[in-house]
Amino acid sequence: MAKHIAAVLLACFCACSLCARAQNSNATDSKAAVEHVLHVQQDAWNRHDLDAFMSGYWKSPELTFFSGANERHGWQETMDRYKATYQSPGHEMGKLEFANLRVETLGDDAAFVRGEWHLTMSDGKTPHGLFTLVFRKFPDGWKIVHDHTSAAEDTSLPSRGVVPNEITAVKIAEAVFLPVYGEEEVSKYRPYEGTLKDGVWTVYGTLKPNARGGTPTMTIEKSDGKVTEIWFSQ
Repeated sequence: MAKHIAAVLLACFCACSLCARAQNSNATDSKAAVEHVLHVQQDAWNRHDLDAFMSGYWKSPELTFFSGANERHGWQETMDRYKATYQSPGHEMGKLEFANLRVETLGDDAAFVRGEWHLTMSDGKTPHGLFTLVFRKFPDGWKIVHDHTSAAEDTSLPSRGVVPNEITAVKIAEAVFLPVYGEEEVSKYRPYEGTLKDGVWTVYGTLKPNARGGTPTMTIEKSDGKVTEIWFSQ
């Protein structure tokens, strides 16, 4: 009798062990399949193939996409959003990289994914942020059924600098000159001109014919708009 009980217990233990191994194997396979979808999306994006990228999404009006304070419904609306943001005139797709992917299976046919996205643009800007995805397994494979993507606040300065041209430099200078010298004095030396050298604008006024002396003068950093010096030239 004791041997019979022991045999039954051993059989149960083996069955449980095999079941656990099967579950672990299924979970591992599911995670690999979900990650594969994301890698395929990344490669498609970097080929600028938006149709192939969107194949990773559930092609259904029930797909949901959250970004910032905006909520979109359906595969087509999500596609339209990507086209407007990255393929319309004046925009580009850049180079995409997914990082720090964490996949958690939620049974045999669902998964939850957290990760980071990073873009590198031709002008050197690097938009980036976080995303959370819900995947479901369909007969044709794993698909994203919900996407919540957020972007980090862009605190970078424009690649051309805060003061990209002479017009901007002059406007800044006149705005600063007014409380220093007063409108009457500032107006005497209009129009003001600016010259750029080594990343620094020098803005100065114009002397009237036969006039002597100097004019209000200012130096401004092109990159960040910082006023570094103000003086009345001689």
